[in-house]
Amino acid sequence: MRPSLIPLFCLLLAAPLAAQDPLPVTQLDNGLGMSKYPSVATDGNIIAAVWLEDGTNNLFCSVSPDGGNTWNAATQMDDGTGSSKWIYDYNLAAADGSIYFAWRDQRNGSVEDTYFTASHDGGATWTADLRLDDGDAPGGTDVDSVKIAAAGSDVHVIQRVNASSGESLFYLGSSDRGATWTSLSQVDTGGGDIDYEAIAASSGSASTVHIAWCDNRNSSDDDLFYSHSHDFGAYWMVDNVQLDGSGPGSGDIEGSEIHLSLSGNEDRGGLVSIAWLEDETPSSASDEEVHAIVSMDGGHSFGSDTTLQVGFDADNHFGAGHWKVNDAGSLPTSVVAWEDNRTGSDEVYVAVSTDGGMSWTESQIGTGGTYPVCRTGLNHMGVGYSALGYPETPMMSTSGDSGATWAEMDMAQGTQTGDADYTEFCFTDEPLETFVGVWLSDDLGQNQAYAGGGYFSPPSGFSLSISGLVAGGTTTVSIAGARSGNTVIAAYSLRGGGPTNTNVGPVDLTPPIQQLPAMTADSIGSASISATVPPSAAGVSVWLQAVDLDPINGHELSNSLAEVVG
Repeated sequence: MRPSLIPLFCLLLAAPLAAQDPLPVTQLDNGLGMSKYPSVATDGNIIAAVWLEDGTNNLFCSVSPDGGNTWNAATQMDDGTGSSKWIYDYNLAAADGSIYFAWRDQRNGSVEDTYFTASHDGGATWTADLRLDDGDAPGGTDVDSVKIAAAGSDVHVIQRVNASSGESLFYLGSSDRGATWTSLSQVDTGGGDIDYEAIAASSGSASTVHIAWCDNRNSSDDDLFYSHSHDFGAYWMVDNVQLDGSGPGSGDIEGSEIHLSLSGNEDRGGLVSIAWLEDETPSSASDEEVHAIVSMDGGHSFGSDTTLQVGFDADNHFGAGHWKVNDAGSLPTSVVAWEDNRTGSDEVYVAVSTDGGMSWTESQIGTGGTYPVCRTGLNHMGVGYSALGYPETPMMSTSGDSGATWAEMDMAQGTQTGDADYTEFCFTDEPLETFVGVWLSDDLGQNQAYAGGGYFSPPSGFSLSISGLVAGGTTTVSIAGARSGNTVIAAYSLRGGGPTNTNVGPVDLTPPIQQLPAMTADSIGSASISATVPPSAAGVSVWLQAVDLDPINGHELSNSLAEVVG
């Protein structure tokens, strides 16, 4: 007779579930030379990381198929021209099983053109480099910025193009994963000079592209403008609407970026969140405030411009949003993170709204940090950043209670000996719920690309199932949603479904309880075990349940099953 599971349950300490379990720290690059400018994007459980390899001046990508637990070998993305390239985090997008990348490239002379490539097989192969139209011949006009967004099979690109009258913003769209593109169309109509811009895309019955930017059409100061289109720029449903509350020509949009995030089903509205820095009421010329504005109807109307921080010099802000419109348990959540010097040194702050931007709650996270990137999902929100001091460390802070409390974690798990730079950050929502950072560190003498982060078990995500329960046959007991690397034990009773009280809660098994051999959860939290069913067992009732063992962070019980042997 196998040992009973009851003594095991009774001896376990009843600890709360872990906020996060660490992901493996993985070097992503091939070591061809110094890695530069990492970017990261997600599509379901797929994570794509891209960087520029200094030794070859070519682009490389590594893909994780399981939320950052494992990573495929890096593959070269571009055609290998070795020309000078400029890449940033906003050059990468992933959607519906495809990965897209658009970048500035100097292969045609002394100015930058925009090139595009895509992978439709998880990063294994990439399409030939495609030069995107910028309104001029190759090498004729300097593209100062390119940004990309994707939803479903649709891809959207904006280019900030340098012209004699200043910088203007142009849009291209594709409805077939980048195979063909619309004609180039200009987004801004005010004749001003554009400094910063952002793009995002949503899907529904019609794909929608959302664009925000700042220009100086009203004065020497930049104002914030917004447009969106449901038909790839043929018609702009909302067109060049000014959003900043300071009024035309009053207040100056500052910083290096505007952040625009989307969430929700476009057909039912959806959340549009925009964050920016502005010198609206400066105490000195260098004091930027943090601003945010939110729409809960897919960008057709917006709430008030809210000043989240004033009186200190804010830098390096980031915004994110999440709302499942058709889920009654989902709140219209917007998150904005930034750094400011109110304590005398740079610290990371985050403001959270769960009511569509009507009210906000601010928190300081960590102790010293810079360049924060925030992400949010249904159950968790997180901020990735580089900790101050030398060497800098890739850190993340996460919250499972809408920003009321935060837990900080070293994404490198103390293994990093070098100095971390360019920490980028992403989140895979349900069911895996992993926060993943990609950063550069000179552990090996020069910057190389690394990945790490933390894993969350979703509520009720740890599950037990059984198949093939037939007399004289082989049955398979399977678990899913366990914490990677943990020991999992399934047990069964032939007497009943409990409940039997234990220190980890009521167990749906009646003694005597039999224990199956232990299993180890793999990188995506799955495991299984097979057993022979006695020929005489036909018609016998059996009750089953499993436990995910974690004496440090807390144990978790699965669902219970009541079955009859066939």
